[in-house]
Amino acid sequence: MKCSLGPVRQLGYAVTDIDAELDYWTNKRGVGPFFVVEHIPFEDVHYLGQSVEIDLTVAIAYSGSMQIELIEQNDAGPSPYRDFIAEHGPGLHHLAVFADDFDDTVLQAQASGEAATFTGSISGFGRFVYFDTAGQHLAVEIGDVGGGTGVTEMFAAFEEAAKSWDGTDPVRVVNPAV
Repeated sequence: MKCSLGPVRQLGYAVTDIDAELDYWTNKRGVGPFFVVEHIPFEDVHYLGQSVEIDLTVAIAYSGSMQIELIEQNDAGPSPYRDFIAEHGPGLHHLAVFADDFDDTVLQAQASGEAATFTGSISGFGRFVYFDTAGQHLAVEIGDVGGGTGVTEMFAAFEEAAKSWDGTDPVRVVNPAV
């Protein structure tokens, strides 16, 4: 994937036990606080060209300016996370860039010959697309942070919380619709 898509802003991990991962990241690595969103409200999701329903819980924290995302699938439906874990086990699943001009950035990625494998949107927060990086074990995600969706402000608040985090209240459940 061309570097011209933008800086890598997120490391996304597919996990099978989010509570154990939260314990590891907060207590062993000192990363936190994590903001947990249960049952993400997805819309218009497609995986490998097929419409799918997906139920995920994610946890987001920052280490410096790098966002760490932990992703646990709550259902047994098809998804890139389920396939990744079946083939490789839990671990680093994708790198993400955050695009102010989502459509233009997606066109740039498509021009590089990469295949979009997972697309959709999160209700009220914008779109996403994952590109298969043939021959690699990582996908590349483009996340839509433009258009006044509130994602930029939410991520900035999470990053700011990490700067002054003293180890207390390491896991905070949030509702992105609020």
